[in-house]
Amino acid sequence: MSRKTSPVLYLIIFLALVLRLAGIQHGFPFIFHPDEPTIVRSALGVRFDANPKHFDWPHLFIYANFFVYKGFAKVRDLAADYNMQNLFIKMFPLMWDDRLVFYYITRVFAALLGGLTVVPIYKTGKTLFGEKVGLLSALAFALIPFHVWHSHYSLPDAPMLFLMAWGVYFAARILVFGYALDYALSGFFIGLAASTKYNGGLGAIVVPLAAFLRWATAKMKLTDFREDFPYFRAFLNLLLSAICAVTGFVLGTPYSVLDFKTFTRTDGPQGALWQFKNVGSIPFREHFGKFFTDISFKISDDLGYTILVALFLTCGLIFVRFLKKTFSKYDLSLLFLIVPAFTLIYYISGFEKSRSQYYFITYPFVSIVFGYFCVWVTHKMRFAKKIFSIPLVLILFCPLLYMSVFNSIRFLRNDTRIDLFKFLQTEVPIGTKVVYLSSDAEDVVRYVFTDAVKSADVLPKGTRYYLIELNKGVSSGKAIFEVSNKGRIGPYITVEERIK
Repeated sequence: MSRKTSPVLYLIIFLALVLRLAGIQHGFPFIFHPDEPTIVRSALGVRFDANPKHFDWPHLFIYANFFVYKGFAKVRDLAADYNMQNLFIKMFPLMWDDRLVFYYITRVFAALLGGLTVVPIYKTGKTLFGEKVGLLSALAFALIPFHVWHSHYSLPDAPMLFLMAWGVYFAARILVFGYALDYALSGFFIGLAASTKYNGGLGAIVVPLAAFLRWATAKMKLTDFREDFPYFRAFLNLLLSAICAVTGFVLGTPYSVLDFKTFTRTDGPQGALWQFKNVGSIPFREHFGKFFTDISFKISDDLGYTILVALFLTCGLIFVRFLKKTFSKYDLSLLFLIVPAFTLIYYISGFEKSRSQYYFITYPFVSIVFGYFCVWVTHKMRFAKKIFSIPLVLILFCPLLYMSVFNSIRFLRNDTRIDLFKFLQTEVPIGTKVVYLSSDAEDVVRYVFTDAVKSADVLPKGTRYYLIELNKGVSSGKAIFEVSNKGRIGPYITVEERIK
């Protein structure tokens, strides 16, 4: 960041990091998310074999964690050499707990990259529209509820978006400046993003789009440069960008080439191409309806409603300007954001399994559109006098802030299954027969009672036992233990004493 960077950006970065790091130890001593072990175990396994031998996720984040772990191990060794273990354990109790410390490190690493994504978002908004839009775009991204939520896990989605957001920034520079270096860097960062999680590669749409819109800017005489559009140079730059993208991907996942046979498998999660089969697809006749369903429910819940409303209103604004023939280069910059947003939403909605994290790749675009809309609505509309500018922006941001803070508080209050764990440890006598009905409770229950069973059918008749039920809802009054998941992560839990 340059010396001219607004100090407000540092406050936004701080806010983004606090929201994502709050409650980062949730679930300990258990790991409840089924996908978290993939990164951690694979990164630890790099010590013995540089090839993780599975391509369900690409390998860049695995290797990055391996090097972070090595740095941590060096610090821990130095602490032991200088007899400072006790001091470090007081400051960081998990430091010598190898069951959990690497999950903690990876979660923090992912959360830091998730929070720092506000930097390329800010720079993109500033490059396209100016400082105010850059800052408000960064703030919008910092407060996206689902991004705050998902950044709490040791998963590759937030790191992928960090890299892709830099690719979008350099693509925005293509639109504004057209330098060959920007083509190269945009392609390279998008390649790295794809090497963190495959859907990051979809961000490549912005490079040819930026080149096309730069051509359109010249054709419509909306820019100051007077030379004819350099078609051949633009073609070479696009080729350069593609080469850099492939280079970035292969550098991050070298065994995509070195173990090409496994990489191209489609019969299981060992192969990368299996992912396309795993997400599935829906028939074309259903696709259009699912596109609107995902926008109306899934995406609106994850983003916050004000961002989605701003996206549609900005589309209408561009259309009105086009009809009035007041179209400007800023409208082309908005198209640089809106076209990828809707294209990617439409494409992802065609998956049979269109999970919320798949839509991460649209967040940079919609955040900056929202930042632009906030500036426009407070400075261009006649009724928005200066005295109303700040309250109006607060109204637009309040739903995002509320939902993001609420998500962070849920992690701070920890998982309901930890309450169950404490109850089983302290309140249930040793030797008690325990029955659990859901696999989601298995780790906790069997940690305390190794002879716990999943069905009461295997118990002898007349046996007194404790029945653990998840997501049953409010008990009928027979529960001896009950914990609600209202404002918490984890399931609603009840424990009842029964006799078979």
